[in-house]
Parts: sequence; C-alpha cells; structure tokens
Amino acid sequence: MEQKKIINPLFSKNDNGVSLAESVTKIIGANAESKDKTAVLRKEKSDWHAIGWKKFIEGLEDYTGVRGQGSAVWLPTEVKKLIEQLRANSERNIPIRALAAAMIVAFIEEHRKELNGL
Repeated sequence: MEQKKIINPLFSKNDNGVSLAESVTKIIGANAESKDKTAVLRKEKSDWHAIGWKKFIEGLEDYTGVRGQGSAVWLPTEVKKLIEQLRANSERNIPIRALAAAMIVAFIEEHRKELNGL
C-alpha cells in the first residue's frame, strides 16, 4: 500500500503560485508599513500643531497693542461670542481683534497649500 505524502496547506501553492503563508506574510507586512506611515503622519500632525500654536502666540504678541482703525471683517454673532468667551476665560487681558487676527494668521500659515487650492 502506497502512503500519501501529507502536504501542509500553508505551503501549498495556489493557481497563482502563491502559498497561504506567503499571502499572510504580505498582508502582515503591508499592515506594518501602514502603521509606520500612520505614526509618521501623527508625528507630522503633532509637529504642525506645535508650529500652529507657536504662530498663534507670535501673532498674538504682534497684534496686541497695535494702534489704528484696522479694517472691518464681518463675523457671525456665534463666532464673535466664541472669541469673547476665549478672551473672558484668558488669564490676560487680550484685545479681541488681536486674538482674532492671531487665529486667522496662524490658520492661514498652517494651511497655505490647501487655501491656495480653493
């Protein structure tokens, strides 16, 4: 009686010449690369957050104490109330226009590429 050779299904090749083990290894490797890219993106986002905050603080310093009329910009009442609330909760007496200007400039600098594409 002839004994059949047992073939491990993990290593037997399919019609495309790829084993189950090779397929799983490719999937696991792709997930690891994806996780590495996600970690890099998180770090970049964190770096951008720190840069955006720094730009905001610099803008706040630049626009606080500026004399003159400036130019009017229309804001919805809800937005003005949010800015007033931030000002009221602040430990310092920050002028609303300095706060708004610093926010706008920091946002523009952080998202210049996206804004240019509008």
